[in-house]
Amino acid sequence: MADVCVNPSRGRYVQGCRCSACTAANNAYWHQREKDKAKESFGAKAPYFADAAPVRAHLTKLLASGYTKRGICRDYEIPRSTVRALLSEHHRTGEPIKRIKRETAEKILEIGTRTCFVHYVNDRADGVYDSLDDFCSATGRTKKTAQFMCTPSAKRGKSYIERVAY
Repeated sequence: MADVCVNPSRGRYVQGCRCSACTAANNAYWHQREKDKAKESFGAKAPYFADAAPVRAHLTKLLASGYTKRGICRDYEIPRSTVRALLSEHHRTGEPIKRIKRETAEKILEIGTRTCFVHYVNDRADGVYDSLDDFCSATGRTKKTAQFMCTPSAKRGKSYIERVAY
């Protein structure tokens, strides 16, 4: 390997580059990490992680009230991998994750569960429903169709559903 690479970084060091610049970047990362851990242990900074159990319970309530995983990720800028990890078991241990980033947990817990669904036909309100299940039973449509009617692309058509928080 050359003494100095073109783009020195810690990532390149992890991948195997041992030039002096990448080694310096890796050392700087570890020194900063140790400083952050020391500050956290003395209470100078809020903890980086939060317990995942209440977040998982809230996410389950949101899905039961009509939200979709994709919609939550898109509307509230939450990574899909995080939502997937919260709702499924770990592939090796078989247990759900135990902790989640504090910022992401706060974002998910801020999402309200009280919503209603307004059905529009030709841009005029046709009905208000408490859940997508109520809409499906009243109109005879499938849940998959109702979920599609909630997407932004469905608003270009004659009939669509809009989720309204109250």
